[in-house]
Amino acid sequence: MEVHLPKQKRRKQPNQKFIEEKAIEIQSILDEIGAALEQDAQVPSNQRFNADDPREGARLTVKSACVAAEQRYHRSGGNPRHVWEAIHMCTHPDVAPMMLPFWCTAYLHQVANGLLDAAGDGEKLTAFIARELGFIKPGWSAIKDSAARSRATAAALLFEQLCWEGKTTAEAYEIVREKEHYAEVVSARNLVKKGKAMLAYVPLPDEAND
Repeated sequence: MEVHLPKQKRRKQPNQKFIEEKAIEIQSILDEIGAALEQDAQVPSNQRFNADDPREGARLTVKSACVAAEQRYHRSGGNPRHVWEAIHMCTHPDVAPMMLPFWCTAYLHQVANGLLDAAGDGEKLTAFIARELGFIKPGWSAIKDSAARSRATAAALLFEQLCWEGKTTAEAYEIVREKEHYAEVVSARNLVKKGKAMLAYVPLPDEAND
C-alpha cells in the first residue's frame, strides 16, 4: 500500500533587501547601546547611579528641584540666589555626588572671570565682589528682589486658597489687603496679579470691577 505523505510547504526565503534592512536596524541599536555605555564610562565613578546608596533618592529629587530653580532663575531675570540654591542642593552631604547643572557652571565661570580682576580692599572690594556675584546692580538688589517675589507669590497662593474656600474675589482681595497692611485694595490686586504671573498663571482679565 502506497502512503502519501502531505507535502511540506516550502518556506519562503526572505529577500536580500529585507535582510539588509534588519541588519541596519540591529546595527543602529548596537550603536546606541555602545554610545550609552561610552557616555556612562565618562561619568566619574563616584557620580554613577548606585542603588545601594540611600542618598540616590535625594539626588533624583534634587535634579527635579534644580530644573525648577533654573526656571525661577530665568524668570527673575537672572537672580543669582537661585543659582546658589541649586549649588547648595547639589553639594548637600545627604545627596549622592552629582555634577552641577550647566547653567550653574556657566554662572560660576562668569563670576570667576570677574573675581580674578578683584583689587582694593574694605568696602570697595566688598561692593566689587557683590557686583561680580550679581547680587547688586544699580537700583536693584537680589535679596530685595527675592523677598518681593516671595511676597507676591504668597499673596497669589493665599488669594487662590481663599477663593477655593468659597470667598468672593472681593472678599479675598480684602483679606490680602489687610494681611499686607495696604491702604487700598488696588495694591492687593496688583500684588496678587504679580504673584500669579510669577507662578506662570494664565493672565486673568481685569478684575477691577469685582
